[in-house]
Amino acid sequence: MSTNNLQQLVTEYMDQLSDIERKACAIAKDHLGSSFNIVKSNGFNDWAKERQKEKEKEKEKEKEKEKEKTTTNVTTTCVDAASS
Repeated sequence: MSTNNLQQLVTEYMDQLSDIERKACAIAKDHLGSSFNIVKSNGFNDWAKERQKEKEKEKEKEKEKEKEKTTTNVTTTCVDAASS
């Protein structure tokens, strides 16, 4: 994963945090100093996994819609051919 993509993911993650979660993150960063790494945090990893699952579900839905379109087109073509 490129650095830009990772930075974008961290930005998306931070944007969706509540105020309290942002404060907790800031406290963790303050207490842990240079050993703090948001990408290795449980919260970020859980969020990233859930985000990936949602994207996979969206892709599956798109595939199903495309499959339905194809089936509808084939059925329509067969019906049109049969009535001719």
